[in-house]
Amino acid sequence: MRNLQDLIIGFDSFDEFLQYARKLAENRKQLDKATKEWQLATGPGDYVQTYDPNWNLNIFGELLADDEYPSDGPTKFGRWYSELCPDGELGSNHAFYFVAKLTRAEFDAALQRIREEYR
Repeated sequence: MRNLQDLIIGFDSFDEFLQYARKLAENRKQLDKATKEWQLATGPGDYVQTYDPNWNLNIFGELLADDEYPSDGPTKFGRWYSELCPDGELGSNHAFYFVAKLTRAEFDAALQRIREEYR
């Protein structure tokens, strides 16, 4: 069981934009290093599940191709569905946050549950 403190969103403050940019780059490097091979290997046409502990929210994604995010990189573009957004929204997620790769049938079943319960 995770400590409640781990689930609280933390905020840093910065006196200068450059400090913020450095911290962002440092955090990104840590995420990149911690990303597993199966997460990095996902790409357009794949279906994934991610979990946001701050919102206790399961999010299901259909990965799509996009010129801004190369499919072999750690940032994955897609359409993301959840109880907060049952119709989906376009955006990107870092592959580190993927908790499972889903089959099309698993993805469709999750999407159906979301739409039945939250529309």
